[in-house]
Amino acid sequence: MSKLEEIANQVELFSSKEKTSVTLFGGSFHPFHKGHLECLNQCSKFEDNIIIVLDYSHWKSNEQDDPYGEYLKIKYMTEDRFQIYTGFWAKKQRRPTYEWLKEVDYPEVNWLMGDDTFGSFLQWHEVEKVCQKLSKVYVVPREEKMAQYREVEKVIKEYNPKLDVIYLEPHEFQDLSSTEIRENK
Repeated sequence: MSKLEEIANQVELFSSKEKTSVTLFGGSFHPFHKGHLECLNQCSKFEDNIIIVLDYSHWKSNEQDDPYGEYLKIKYMTEDRFQIYTGFWAKKQRRPTYEWLKEVDYPEVNWLMGDDTFGSFLQWHEVEKVCQKLSKVYVVPREEKMAQYREVEKVIKEYNPKLDVIYLEPHEFQDLSSTEIRENK
């Protein structure tokens, strides 16, 4: 068993005996940066069980050269304050979010995302089912296209009228982009 598989087995992604809610922060994080950290910091004011889900995007080429090393960098940057699920990186597995989200068995499941991701949320595979599974979506500013986001919010509330969309605060790192960081190396 690889180190990433061992780490994944220690994270209560799919269920917990002690926790009744989970907030998931999924992404390729290639690389993880201060904007990602700000998302976590803001959301942690409201939620105490946040899990970073290291995943592969279906829309990008984003495999890590050294996934374990990248995991260690994220752990260091977050000061080990959040659980990090490494199972998808360990298996180099690309699964649409709903394919694994439907296995998450907490009474309350929330999602944390940047507003750029929220703007494309309606393009996700089985987005209706994703919305039905969620209780809250925390949206952290990046591009601040509020008119577009209100339209997305309107549609997802048709899928799940009880779904709360919570917009968090603007921050100094919202211009950071993993893609730009990679391209400018």
